[in-house]
Amino acid sequence: LINIEKTAIIVALGIDKAENEQIEVTAQIAVPQASNQNTTNSDAILSAKEKTLYGALEKISLQTGWYPKLTFCNLILIGSDLIKGEFMPIIDYVLTSNRFQNSAVLAVSEKKASDLLKATTPLDYISSFALQKILLRNLDRTSSVLVADVRKLCALSRSHSEFFYMPLIKE
Repeated sequence: LINIEKTAIIVALGIDKAENEQIEVTAQIAVPQASNQNTTNSDAILSAKEKTLYGALEKISLQTGWYPKLTFCNLILIGSDLIKGEFMPIIDYVLTSNRFQNSAVLAVSEKKASDLLKATTPLDYISSFALQKILLRNLDRTSSVLVADVRKLCALSRSHSEFFYMPLIKE
C-alpha cells in the first residue's frame, strides 16, 4: 500500500514534441486542500522530457517523490507538433498499459498541450475539468463535439479505412 500523501492523482496529461526525439509530458495533478472554509481544490503542473511516455512519468515520479496514479486521468491532450509525426506508439502504450483508462478522452491542442493545462479558466478551478465539461457536455442530447477516447481511436485507426478523429482545441 502506498501512503496517500505520497500519491499524485493525475487528472490530465499533455504530451508535446520536444527536441532530440524526446517528448515532453505535462501532468496536471489534483491537490486536495478542501477545508471547512475553503471548498476549492488546486492543482499542480509537473513536466518531464524523455524518449517515452513511461520514462517521462517515471522522471516526474523521481522528481517529486510521488507515485503517479493514472486511474483518474480522464483527458490526454496531444500537441499539434506531435500529432504531425508518429504519435501512435504513444497511444498504443496508453491502450495496452494497465495504468491508464481506455476511456480517457483524447484531444489535440492547436499549439502546445502544456499551455492548455497551465491556462486559467473561469469555468473550473482545474483547467482539464473545464475542458472535459466542454467536450462531454450534453453528449447524449446534442453531440456537438465528436469525442474520441483511446479505445475508439485505436479501433478506428486499425480498421480498413485507417480513419480516426480527435477534437481540436484552439486557444
